[in-house]
Amino acid sequence: MTNVNIRERATSLDNASLSRLQSARDKLDMVMQRCLKLEDDLYKTGPRLQRIAKRIPSLEEAFEPLRSHRKVLDELPSDIDKAVAPASAMLKVFDAMHDLEHSLLCDPQHDLIGYISLISRLEEAICFLSQNCPMAIEWLKEFVDFLDYNEVLQDAPMKRISSHLKLLQACQSSGDWAKLDGGLHSVSLDRLEGEFERILSVDSLLVPPLCTEVLRKSDSGSDRKRQSQNLKSLHLIMQKLVSNGRTHRSMEIFIETRVRVFRESMKALPLNYLQIKSGSKVDWKSLGMYIGPWTQHMEVVVKSICEPEYQLCSQAFEKLAFEDWEGSFGKIVVSGGLLELLHFGEVAVNSPDEPQKLFKLLDMFEAMTNLRPLFGRLFGGPGCKDVQQRMKGLLKLIVQGAHDIFLELKQQIENQRGSKAPIDGSLPKVLSFVIGYVKHLVGDFYGPIMTKVLIIYRSWKDDVQDKTSTETLLSKAVLSVMNALVLNVNEWAKSFKEDPVLYHLFLCNNFWYLAVNCQASEFKVLLGESWLKEQQQQAEINISMYMKEGWAKIVHHLNIPGVMTLTGSRAAARDLLKTKLKAFNAAFEELYQMHVKWILVDAELRERIGIKVVKLVVPAYRTYLQNYGPLLEQDGTKSKYVKYSAQSLERILGSLFQGRSERILSGSDKKLNGSAAIAHPTTVSVV
Repeated sequence: MTNVNIRERATSLDNASLSRLQSARDKLDMVMQRCLKLEDDLYKTGPRLQRIAKRIPSLEEAFEPLRSHRKVLDELPSDIDKAVAPASAMLKVFDAMHDLEHSLLCDPQHDLIGYISLISRLEEAICFLSQNCPMAIEWLKEFVDFLDYNEVLQDAPMKRISSHLKLLQACQSSGDWAKLDGGLHSVSLDRLEGEFERILSVDSLLVPPLCTEVLRKSDSGSDRKRQSQNLKSLHLIMQKLVSNGRTHRSMEIFIETRVRVFRESMKALPLNYLQIKSGSKVDWKSLGMYIGPWTQHMEVVVKSICEPEYQLCSQAFEKLAFEDWEGSFGKIVVSGGLLELLHFGEVAVNSPDEPQKLFKLLDMFEAMTNLRPLFGRLFGGPGCKDVQQRMKGLLKLIVQGAHDIFLELKQQIENQRGSKAPIDGSLPKVLSFVIGYVKHLVGDFYGPIMTKVLIIYRSWKDDVQDKTSTETLLSKAVLSVMNALVLNVNEWAKSFKEDPVLYHLFLCNNFWYLAVNCQASEFKVLLGESWLKEQQQQAEINISMYMKEGWAKIVHHLNIPGVMTLTGSRAAARDLLKTKLKAFNAAFEELYQMHVKWILVDAELRERIGIKVVKLVVPAYRTYLQNYGPLLEQDGTKSKYVKYSAQSLERILGSLFQGRSERILSGSDKKLNGSAAIAHPTTVSVV
């Protein structure tokens, strides 16, 4: 590099530095000028600043609310988040509840378990709201109070927020958080109650349906499985209803529905006779026709309706620890119509007494006695007192009525003592009726029942003086009736005192009937051998007296001792024989004509007396004819006085009490037909 160049570069550098220095000087000069001006201004402003400084404390005091408001606005977003967060959680729960609405408004029949699960979810949501809403409301209240205090919002928005908050606070005060679901929970429980009623009423397997007069019970596995499933459904529904305070309502539904089912089952039976009420003018014949069906229906209703109903109540309620479930069962059977059946029994017992009514009462007693253990098991609880009392009352009426009618039988017999005996010497109707009546009463079927009635009746009396054993109670009662009947027979026989033959025939007829018809084993045990022998002896005595007073006197006409030693001509002897034959014929015809009107009921007795008569009369008559017939032939008058041959007389006597017709002809044994024949009435039938 040359010196010139160096000199040129130095010159150029000096010029640049000089320019910068000049520029700096100008700026410094300008700054100095400004500083001088500022100094001058400060000098001039000093008094003003002093005045302003004096005013600053008052300004600071005036601007302090603005600084606080600014701070509030700065913190407001975070406060809103804190207050709204719990409320937002509540809204999410509300949304979940809203999602359940459609499913809970459907029929629970198709998926009961799922439906109950949805209700449980709804209840959980309500429970969550009830537990957390108070806290959310409290936070919202604090935030609203904060807004109100700091006047962040205008009046109109603030009033709307306050009104909504007041609604939430009112809900909190009432404690009715269920309203938070808009009534959905209540509606779902109502639908559950409807399904509860449907299962109780529609499902016929809970109580098997009646078909005409009998129950058809299904034992198939599928039916048992279905019944078990329905019971589980009932338990699930009842548990849910009970847990929601609907215990009383669920019981009402159960009772109302089962009463309806009970009555429908009763309608399957022909119970038209239940329309007969106390005081109705219905004769016993019509009323007695219903006793048999009533006993059957009572058994069907108790065993096939009440017992399954009892089991259903037990299975439905006892598992849930319902102590008064038996009371519900009692209400069902009472309202269902069981008392109406018992009432008809009371009407029947209180109807006018008739002899045949005793057997109907014993039928009722047997039916009620057979059902008594089941009655005690089903209706033994305190909730079934009405049924207990009516059942015990009816049983007492039956025992009292049966005892009174049987006791009245003896009185009725005694009342007949003054009546007249049958003019044909046969059995009085009351005799045959009482024998048949008592024989039927002491038979294998009614005998044990009547004994029970007498035992129960005596237990009520508690008569310590009565030492009769229970085994002989019926024997004593029957013997009393039969002795009254024997007294009647002796009293009735007095009607024939003027006719000894018919008197003894009547007695042997009746005593024989007593002895023969009381030979049945049941009579022998009750009456005893001595009583039967006594009646047999009475019959035998009167048979002998009948033969003596009747046929023996006729035979006496054929007794002619020493007729061949009579002095004088044969004519005198012949006249005496003719007189005897004439008297014999008249007495025989008179006695025979009387016998045509008389009746011997027992075939063996008829045969026995007939044989006795033939053996007594025919041999004597044959001997008479053999001994004295030739004497009458001498004057040719035999045919006039000897009206019967020995053979014809035997045939005529053999027709006694046999219901055959004979005509007695002088000197002839021809049989005639038509009205001229001697007709013998047939024997009467024994009632």
